[in-house]
Amino acid sequence: MPSTRPEHSFFFPQGGEQAFRALFDNFYGLVFRRIFALTRHQETAEELAADVFLDLWRRRESITSPGSWAAYLTQAATYKAIDYLRKKDPLRVEADPSLPAPQSDDADSALMAAELETRLLAALEALPPQCREVFALSRFGQLSYREIADTLGISQKTVEHQIGKALSRLRKWLLAAGAWAIPFFS
Repeated sequence: MPSTRPEHSFFFPQGGEQAFRALFDNFYGLVFRRIFALTRHQETAEELAADVFLDLWRRRESITSPGSWAAYLTQAATYKAIDYLRKKDPLRVEADPSLPAPQSDDADSALMAAELETRLLAALEALPPQCREVFALSRFGQLSYREIADTLGISQKTVEHQIGKALSRLRKWLLAAGAWAIPFFS
């Protein structure tokens, strides 16, 4: 579980190695769990989680402190895992294991899946910031409502409300995009 330490205290470009180490110690588990949920392979998840933090360290001078390190790192972990899966098997492109994979190996199915993923990520980005952050921690970070509330310093009721709001907006978007992907957001 991520620490309840205030997120602004993890701003490592100013805090140097000590602040980065605290960031790593507090969020490695979250990053690892997200990558493992997508890759289902422990060694790969460990390697990719280390890569997320290595990339963060290399870009430390150009990064401004995000609103939430938990949400930022969850998203970075998701992108790292998706990139790995794309390179490993380019025809099996999916944003989450619960999304259906293309039914055939033809290029049209893979293209449609990639387009849906792109549109889904755009829909997630269109959510209000707190709503998007809570949703990402729940669905991608696999945190409980209580863990999200503790991490963000908000009530569990607020978490429930934000998840409901996100699901409602994403369901509407999915109905317009194609109803077959709705089970992911139930």
